[in-house]
Amino acid sequence: MKRTYGEMPTQSPFAVVVGCSDARVPTEMLFGQGFNDLFVIRVAGNVLDDACLGSVDYALTSLSHSIRVVVMLGHSGCGAVTGAVDAYLQPLKFWSKAVTPMLRSITQRIFVAVREAANGIKDVWGPDARDMPGFREALIETAVCLNAAQAAFALRQDVERNARWEIEVLYGVHNIRNHQVCMPVDPSAARSDEHVHLATAPTNPKEFYTLAVKMAQILKPGRETSPNPAAASANGVADRTHDVSDADTATS
Repeated sequence: MKRTYGEMPTQSPFAVVVGCSDARVPTEMLFGQGFNDLFVIRVAGNVLDDACLGSVDYALTSLSHSIRVVVMLGHSGCGAVTGAVDAYLQPLKFWSKAVTPMLRSITQRIFVAVREAANGIKDVWGPDARDMPGFREALIETAVCLNAAQAAFALRQDVERNARWEIEVLYGVHNIRNHQVCMPVDPSAARSDEHVHLATAPTNPKEFYTLAVKMAQILKPGRETSPNPAAASANGVADRTHDVSDADTATS
């Protein structure tokens, strides 16, 4: 955006991006954007609490002249999702004195994604999935994707409540290992232009389970490595994608 010094510029971002507070996720850098391009809302676990949703509503109403897209951005290795997974696997951790009520409120908002992820892994890996090597790591990464998908679904509903039919709602996950944004995402995938795209927000909750199964297939122990795991359709998850041409501009 062209800047005129000495004047107060009008706020005119073209996108709202809801993401995690994690310091490893530099939102503007990931999407190759700069001053006044993005309205960024960051909260641990990219959960949709009241303040977050209020900020989205502000952008949709007060910045309606410029907003064209809303993006929900998760990231691999998310600490908040990891905490929710560990509490799911060992419930006593949820009540640890080291976990404050406010931290529990974040964890609780992620539990549904964790459960959906666990169901998908169990159906793909088998009934003994929990005892298989790599289960916890797979559960974390699958829950990261489900958490982003479910939040994107909720954001779509919020956009529709505001009657902003012209605004697209997309979602994806930043792979902090290769610094690219994709959906679905293989955490071990090599850096490639094929792994740079966002997906359209789900329109039906049934898509969550489909995504969970797709992620379970990607992360299943012993699977053959695919050059582009996102290429196979997951009931429209991979088919309804959008290129993010500048999403790989971040450097390690």
